[in-house]
Amino acid sequence: MKIPCPKCGHIIETAKAKQATMEALLVEYMQFGLEEKLVMEYIGLFASPAGFLSFPKEKRLLGGFRKIWDEEVLKFGGREWRTTRDEIKKALEYICNAQKPLKTHNYLLVVLQAKAVAIEKAAESKRHKEAFDKPRKPEAALTKAVTPKPKEDPAETQRIITEAKAKLKIPDRTPLTAEQLEDRRKKLAEQARQQGVNLEEV
Repeated sequence: MKIPCPKCGHIIETAKAKQATMEALLVEYMQFGLEEKLVMEYIGLFASPAGFLSFPKEKRLLGGFRKIWDEEVLKFGGREWRTTRDEIKKALEYICNAQKPLKTHNYLLVVLQAKAVAIEKAAESKRHKEAFDKPRKPEAALTKAVTPKPKEDPAETQRIITEAKAKLKIPDRTPLTAEQLEDRRKKLAEQARQQGVNLEEV
């Protein structure tokens, strides 16, 4: 049961309601298994200087952390970063040892991001090293690639053309003799005469 304070209006939970809320929180903490106490200590850093942490706030903070824990993904700095539960555990230990009062999960995200960046750079460096150490092509293959093109042989070219013309039955074009030219002229003149054309007027 919840009762409003007659002076300030603050909602005061009865002992029974507080007990139920506390039990629900304990069940959520127990879901972290062996890391239950570590997570509880981390959430405790969000308490006020007097050590007060309301149940609604604790539940909200625990829910935000649970999302990171379950998905192993942190959205921070304008992008998503992959992480692991082992890295989250190490980050919690680091933060708890520092005993720094917290207001949001940002400090946890910063620690996890720094580790994710280091892992990403190490992986990138490894890829570059593997690419550099990759065996190169044999020297013979490189020599073949840069071998200059042989000069053209005119005689060989003419032989290929001649063979192609023979297969296609293309006659060689040779100059006409004077007799052939005169005979051709007479034939053209005869064809013109038959058609009534006077070549002298053309």
